[in-house]
Amino acid sequence: VLWDGRLYLLGGIAGDQKLFGVDLLTGRRTHAKSLEGPVTRPTVWDHGVVLRTKLDEISVLRPTRSGFRSAWTFRPRLGELSDPIVFEGEIYAVGPDCLLRFREGKREPIWKTGREGIRGKPALYGNHVYVIQERKNVRRMPSVNLIACERQTGEPAAAALVAYYTTDRLADPGVASEITVLSNRVYVKSPAGLAAKGATMRNAGIPRKDNGRELSFGEPVRLYSFSTSPAVHADGLVSLSDDGQLAWVIWQGDSGAKLAGEMEQPDFFRQWLAPTVVGDVVYFGTWAADVKTLDVLWRLPHERLKFPVVPADRMIVVVDPDGGVIAYGD
Repeated sequence: VLWDGRLYLLGGIAGDQKLFGVDLLTGRRTHAKSLEGPVTRPTVWDHGVVLRTKLDEISVLRPTRSGFRSAWTFRPRLGELSDPIVFEGEIYAVGPDCLLRFREGKREPIWKTGREGIRGKPALYGNHVYVIQERKNVRRMPSVNLIACERQTGEPAAAALVAYYTTDRLADPGVASEITVLSNRVYVKSPAGLAAKGATMRNAGIPRKDNGRELSFGEPVRLYSFSTSPAVHADGLVSLSDDGQLAWVIWQGDSGAKLAGEMEQPDFFRQWLAPTVVGDVVYFGTWAADVKTLDVLWRLPHERLKFPVVPADRMIVVVDPDGGVIAYGD
């Protein structure tokens, strides 16, 4: 994650991980801290770094001259917590069957919304926090639902059925979906193989209406399968689809338009990394193309990357397969 002229990244192996701070202009390592883990991807908040430092705790770490000091730790003693998200000085996370909202300086959550089957990482847009819930319907079949809760109170505001199962052979389907919220749609990316487990829908586009007083969802529309996490472009999404033929697809509303197919642009499919969109430039692994014309703009001098490209101020940052961090300017 990038913030205030520094790149914050995790290194090491499970059980022996470190959080590093790197100066973007010089590449010099400025901060380091050992973490017990298992940790999650860091995010930034009010001159600090926020991440899950243990399965059941979230920490706020502030940079010092050479390392990090622990400014605050949230330990609700509920069980495993999700990756946190941060907005306006507050932290949101999913715990076992609940959604939590924290504020620095308070040991207890501001609110806790208990709902059986809440899973995955939350998403936030405007005045609502979005989560996925697994539950059984009246026929005792598992279903997957999108729940929107009021950001200030945690009270449920709207819900939509994303998928249901035609078999109960999986008591807990283990859905860990990704949620992307845009102004007029909520996109839900479900794990690969969900259809084989008896689900009616793998990925869904859900119409979203919010007039400032009331939030409502329309009927979900089934989308192509997403083989990578989507990237946001304007009011749409870019993702890799594997429905029959590999293709990079841009979704706007409920319709997908092919940006590039494997037969026409095989170089764009040499590595299945999540795309990165910067303005009208989309990175397909090491290749950069104009998202509107699909003209190839340039290629980074790497055969493969370890992670998707990270945009920075007038530069991009990549991690090579050996863990080397490299910045390229414009």
